[in-house]
Amino acid sequence: MMKTLRTQFFKLTFRKTRLSVCLFAALFSGNVTANDTVHLQLRWLHQFQFAGYYAALEKGYYEDAGLNVVIHEGFAKSTSIQEVLQNHAEYGVDNSEILHERLHGEPLVALAAIFQHSPSVLVVRENIKSPRDLIGKKLMLMASDGDDDILGMMSNAGVSKKQIEIVPISLNIQDFIDEKVDGYAAYSTDEIYSLMKKNIKFNVLEPRIYGVDFYSDILFTTENEISKHPTRARAFRQASIDGWNYAMQHPEEIIDLLITKYHSKKSKDELLFEAHTMRPLLMSDLVEMGNMNSTRWKRMADVFVENKLVSQRDANKRLLGFMPSFDFTLDKTVLQRYVTTGLIVFLCVLFVLVILLIAFLGMRRENRQRLIMEKNNKILNQQINHMQKLESIGRLTSGIAHDFNNILACMLGFNEMNKLISEDIENKELKQEFEHNTKQIDVAGKRAAELIDKMLTYCRQDNVKLKVDVKPTLDVINEVLVMLRPGLTQRIQIELAMDCAEHNQKNCKHCDRNIVIDSNDLHQIVTNLVINARDAIKERGGKIIISLKKVTEIDAHCVACATVIKGDFIELSVIDNGMGIDSKIISRIFDPFFTTKEVGQGTGLGLSTVSGMVHASRGHILVDSKLGQYTEIKLVFPIVNSL
Repeated sequence: MMKTLRTQFFKLTFRKTRLSVCLFAALFSGNVTANDTVHLQLRWLHQFQFAGYYAALEKGYYEDAGLNVVIHEGFAKSTSIQEVLQNHAEYGVDNSEILHERLHGEPLVALAAIFQHSPSVLVVRENIKSPRDLIGKKLMLMASDGDDDILGMMSNAGVSKKQIEIVPISLNIQDFIDEKVDGYAAYSTDEIYSLMKKNIKFNVLEPRIYGVDFYSDILFTTENEISKHPTRARAFRQASIDGWNYAMQHPEEIIDLLITKYHSKKSKDELLFEAHTMRPLLMSDLVEMGNMNSTRWKRMADVFVENKLVSQRDANKRLLGFMPSFDFTLDKTVLQRYVTTGLIVFLCVLFVLVILLIAFLGMRRENRQRLIMEKNNKILNQQINHMQKLESIGRLTSGIAHDFNNILACMLGFNEMNKLISEDIENKELKQEFEHNTKQIDVAGKRAAELIDKMLTYCRQDNVKLKVDVKPTLDVINEVLVMLRPGLTQRIQIELAMDCAEHNQKNCKHCDRNIVIDSNDLHQIVTNLVINARDAIKERGGKIIISLKKVTEIDAHCVACATVIKGDFIELSVIDNGMGIDSKIISRIFDPFFTTKEVGQGTGLGLSTVSGMVHASRGHILVDSKLGQYTEIKLVFPIVNSL
């Protein structure tokens, strides 16, 4: 009990001490003065998109921080970035254009990313289903170099800016309704409401589904503001975040404020729609409001590099300092003032030194905690990205399942007719071959139907326990090889390298190398991996080795979901001696729609489907590859002694 009381007393004393240091630093450094007047430039007109800043002002969070804040709504003739760079405002709110301008040399600094996922989407005509359908179409974007996430989406889908016609956006959705353009850069929280209200038929292309996931509505300032007023910048950021937390907890109160005081041009229903659709984009129930991650910024910069909007050298150099550190440090000049003026007596100097020592120890501990949090946030972001990949597979699968099942039904129906015809064939050998072929069509068709059904179940994340059909692993692998070997050229060899292949052929059900996974899933997994290996070596020929073995003391990270893998597992691997995979893209090969094959030769869904099935069976994925030599994809599963 006494120990707990001493601990609480120390914590309270430490907090008061640090508060005293902050007050002294603020007083003598000139970074904070009572009721500093600062200006905040919004991106657009008053609406719920900026709710947190109104709440911070009206609920006194800015005033408590010693700030007198003036909020300016946006206007068409100038952007918030221009207003801040021209010193018309100290702070602003804008989108990924902040990073774009930073990489081109502008001294902008990001303080907080309010939207963890951008609401920016491309509204298109009903007959446009994917970015590939945009070729030759007219699109309204912010500018030829604006709406970077939409351009990144098209680039990922293999569509260049030269293949579309871009016109400056009019900021009036009526132009899309009047069919002046085929696509319109919009906000899912804003213009979508107008289209739904008017019963306009449209489709939405989301950059996030195509691998472009940007921050949005970013609070920013300049390097000059951070340098001259670091305490004020930190106070403004924290007060703004406090305002956002309050606004999302009391949306109707802020909506009434927008209508009565800020005279928002939107109706109450529009503002309620905006508040509702914003909530999943802020992700405030998963991460801290305003959270930013350096890895995420680096990934956004890579999109600009890939689209040739900035050089790799500039991106690497100018990303440094884009996210400021707000850890407290006492300027050396402050200490010099105390010493040179002679106004501080010996006891005061000693007192200040003790306080500085305590502050230093606390700061060092906070730095360690921050590093741990950044590492955890990186892993969390990778796991969130993995879940989004599975969600993308689910959306695509649900879209094609109906049509695909109709095609399968037609194929299987004609196959049944072929069976009837085979009964009248008199040639015995021809009849046997005919029956064998129809049987193989039946097996493949039914397996495809089961696969579609299983993928839908996984991607919907149903609560009903899946009923799986487990078969000996070696039997399933042999089934795949029987199906694939006839289609391979003589220049491609397949070799089995398995501990269980010799001494357990007759007792395969009790083999301790068996993987507990649905046989249809395993069939599809092995098929995809062998076909990928075949494509990697088909130009020059080579060997594919399939291995099944126990592995011990693994300590690695899953390539697809970033989970730490430790312990003993059963490992199924497929190795080819092809051209290998560039280490820069290994982490992306399991992304939905990502492929290095030419257009028309691959959908980018094979390995992402493999990833979904492996993880559904509590497995993980490792990749080992060297350019020009080999690629080995290893699937590791929990050990189960018997079927």
